[in-house]
Amino acid sequence: MRYFVTLPSHPELAVEVGERPGGSAEVTVEGHRLEVEAIPAGDALCVQVQGRIVELWLAGRPPDLDATVAGARLAVQIESARSRLAGARSGKAERGASRICAPMPGRVVKVLVGPGDEARAGVPAVVVEAMKMENELCPERSGRVAKICVEAGQNVEGGAVLVELE
Repeated sequence: MRYFVTLPSHPELAVEVGERPGGSAEVTVEGHRLEVEAIPAGDALCVQVQGRIVELWLAGRPPDLDATVAGARLAVQIESARSRLAGARSGKAERGASRICAPMPGRVVKVLVGPGDEARAGVPAVVVEAMKMENELCPERSGRVAKICVEAGQNVEGGAVLVELE
């Protein structure tokens, strides 16, 4: 999957992420290939890059995230190629408050709501496993579930719509 990452005072970076057998990831940043493995550590993620371990904390919702890396806090933007293409087609980003989208590629572990259910803001509606961590995804606003777009066990790409609300 291709991502576009913008860091403070740095031009946009093109990042390719692929999964390797055994669970590690192959990451290419501007043509430089890196071996990466993510290790859950409570609320943080320990990321091993080329044998060096870095603690990573993320807050927010893509594309706008606050990242704390090795004690330094950064405001970053991460956009998948898929969401960028969808935004270009529609003339706006595909991340409205009436949808729950996958923040990154992963596997749907559980769908906690059904069609017609009332989904409450901040209450988990879908669980997606990505990089060996389970992520509880919540709607930004409360609403009635109009459509479930995935099922447990399904692999999804970053930006994929999981649940639509009315």
